Amino acid sequence: TDSLSAFFTEHRMEDVLEAKRQREIDSIEEAQKIRIPVFKRFQRGETLNVVLMLPMHRDGRAMPAYVDFYRGVLLGLEDLRRDGYSINVHVFDTERTIEILNKIVTTEQFLTADLIIGPVYREELQVVVPLAEERNIPVVTPLSDINPADVTSPVLFQMQADRKYKYKKYAHIF
Repeated sequence: TDSLSAFFTEHRMEDVLEAKRQREIDSIEEAQKIRIPVFKRFQRGETLNVVLMLPMHRDGRAMPAYVDFYRGVLLGLEDLRRDGYSINVHVFDTERTIEILNKIVTTEQFLTADLIIGPVYREELQVVVPLAEERNIPVVTPLSDINPADVTSPVLFQMQADRKYKYKKYAHIF
């Protein structure tokens, strides 16, 4: 992988797209300019530091869908713990405000994370993704349907199916 890593230069995907005012990478030559991250491999016995960022509250009210999502994450992490993995989870309530998000990204927990789950919304991703790229931290956006014109990064992983596929499976109902 060293020769493969050396093949790629140190450009962020956003920089390559912006230089040619493109929305998508459309050639091998352009793709070769992008730094491809190599993430740290997690082994049993090591501790994985996870940052979970969800809008648990909005305007002082709890958001039940995100509280339920948080519970689901805890269940998944409990399975990993039973399999012998050690995991530290740091939960941050973004309240869907950029001000709070800007504070979160300066915390020690964020700066030393091995994995970031969230945030949920596009404008939040635009704050988190560049910092995650600098630190080579994978970001999993659990619920967003990401438009490449809005946010593009080799460290960003989308869990939600693309709109064109997501709705296709429901077409027969309508």
